Amino acid sequence: MKRVVLLMRSWWGVFLLLGGVLLSFGHVLWGGKAFYGGDIARIYLPQRVALWQALRQGRIPWWSTQVGIGYPLLAEGEMGALYPLNWLCVLLPSAAMSLDCTIILHYLLAALGMYLFAREWGLARGAACLGGLAFSLGGFVIAHLSHVSILCTVAWLPWAFFFCQRLFTGRARWGVALAFVVGLQGLAGHPQIFLLNLFALVGYALFVAYQKGFRRHLGRLSLFGGSLLLGLGLGAAQLLPSAELSLLSQRGRGLDEAFFTSYSYHPLLLVTYFSPFLMGNPYPEGSVELMTYLGMLPLALALVALRGARRGPQRFFVGLGALGALLAFGRWNPLYRFLR
Repeated sequence: MKRVVLLMRSWWGVFLLLGGVLLSFGHVLWGGKAFYGGDIARIYLPQRVALWQALRQGRIPWWSTQVGIGYPLLAEGEMGALYPLNWLCVLLPSAAMSLDCTIILHYLLAALGMYLFAREWGLARGAACLGGLAFSLGGFVIAHLSHVSILCTVAWLPWAFFFCQRLFTGRARWGVALAFVVGLQGLAGHPQIFLLNLFALVGYALFVAYQKGFRRHLGRLSLFGGSLLLGLGLGAAQLLPSAELSLLSQRGRGLDEAFFTSYSYHPLLLVTYFSPFLMGNPYPEGSVELMTYLGMLPLALALVALRGARRGPQRFFVGLGALGALLAFGRWNPLYRFLR
């Protein structure tokens, strides 16, 4: 009994965090409902049926003859045919149930990863719990619930930050964990989000090395680079077929400006950080790509955290957020066209 009490005292933040996430999806877990809206019905559920059937038969789903004149399931990538957590779907009695569990599992992973990263920086359990809830159930992550491959990729980003921090402050073996997480992101099925995650991770590693002194941490920077290469090697099983397929698509011939700047985030939409309905109901007339509302409490506490931020990670994440906003402006950012 004493051990149970000590465990509850040490891990109450984790229990509260994961319980909050599970309660948010109670309508699926015990309410008899399922995730079905948007691209889940159009894309991800049919893909999950093909994956579930193939794995149950002991094979990898390379190709489907049931879509058009043929469809490259594995190379297309978004079904995550080589993603280890998707292989757990064979243990469940239906493809729909396995997809529901995949979605909820990755919200739990996103919340827990952010919690651990916040604790690594010395935040109290309550603050770390709020950070995990805000990241997993707010803004970009919750808006993309119907984009399962995006969710499965972005859920590992705080874990990558966490292991990167541990690599610079702890033992070199944390580089193996970092490589594993990078590899999982490569296998999860959304190369664009994977690339953006890598940019953020490299920037964070350089920031941490700068804080601690580049000269003293050249060895750890080298380990970090080795972890990235190893992770890319793990993810190459999915990334290389997807890259080959992209050369055969309209993207392989280059993108016109209208397509390249589609879903641009108009600067006026920044007001929806404070009120999501200030410019009207964003759904269903709007697009989930343009939904960013986090909640007033996390936003207010983030502004408070900037006061006296001298050596903490606040400066890096403010810069990362500002860069993300400028890139999101797309066609309303005159410099964006140079990225083509």
